[in-house]
Amino acid sequence: MSRITQVRIALPAYKYSPSEILSATSHWLMSESHERELFERFVSSSRITSRYFVLPVQEILQQRSNARRATIFAEHGTVLSMRAAEATLKAGRVHPTEVSDLIFTSCSVPTIPAIDTRVVNELGISPTVRRIPVYQHGCAGGAVGLTLACSINRGSTLLLATELCSLVFQASDFSGGNLVGSALFGDGAAGVLIQAHGAGLEMLACESYLIPNSDDMMGYDIKDDGAHLRLKRELPMVLANEAPQRIHEFLKGCGLEVEEVSAWLIHPGGVKILEALESALSIQRPRSRYAWDVLAKFGNMSSATILFVLNEYLNSGQARAGERVMLVGVGPGLTLELGLFEYKSGEPH
Repeated sequence: MSRITQVRIALPAYKYSPSEILSATSHWLMSESHERELFERFVSSSRITSRYFVLPVQEILQQRSNARRATIFAEHGTVLSMRAAEATLKAGRVHPTEVSDLIFTSCSVPTIPAIDTRVVNELGISPTVRRIPVYQHGCAGGAVGLTLACSINRGSTLLLATELCSLVFQASDFSGGNLVGSALFGDGAAGVLIQAHGAGLEMLACESYLIPNSDDMMGYDIKDDGAHLRLKRELPMVLANEAPQRIHEFLKGCGLEVEEVSAWLIHPGGVKILEALESALSIQRPRSRYAWDVLAKFGNMSSATILFVLNEYLNSGQARAGERVMLVGVGPGLTLELGLFEYKSGEPH
């Protein structure tokens, strides 16, 4: 038995509204009038009211080497990871030495070893902890980490997702994917505690589904100056065409229909993705509001985002014993990460 009992988030210091973003980037794309118009349109239509970054936007706009990106990620990513881990363990009243497994997910900047080693050393987690770093699942990494944590839990498993998406920004890339990403992505970290007992979400079933022949829809194009974000405009349509049947079949295998799911925790990859999935599955907005709330308050933080959605649900005060909750992660591949959970109240053990 595995239950998600605690979720906590950590945010960096610099917070920006859409108007502040546009003001701070006023000199970017000055010589590219069409691209500047597109960027402004993407920002205004994103429905994001605030985003957080580890650096001021003026510094994010500067070109930097991959070595510098890795240094910034190791420094700021470790701080955010530590804050998320400490808050999560404290909420669950779990001492760091009681953590049996540590899953760390990120796709911002690949570092070897992953920065979870710093968390182990600085937080005092046992050196015998089983570490599982996850990198190439992109935005789906948080969902992958959740189902993996629930599957392997031996007592108290800690899942950390830390993303500094701002470090992937490429100032000289005027492609549609980079413009959309610059209007959507932010930085943040989240921690999740998985235990055998206590109030929380118990996993009933999970599935990973790779949509055939869709690997060009989303990902990173690796070039000489680093990673360049790839986002095809057809992505929402592909999801709308492929995801509903897969989700229906997954729920059917669990003896459920879409209408019997009380809460839908969907990766808020953007307005079009959320609207496409809601429409295709006939999901009423109140049941998927947690994703919209996260999109508005934080933007898209890649693998950490679905854990922010989970945090909104668990800490909303709306969870009720016995209700079914569906988690839908979306990542490069294209991959659907599906998880069905039931909320359980705490009971003596």
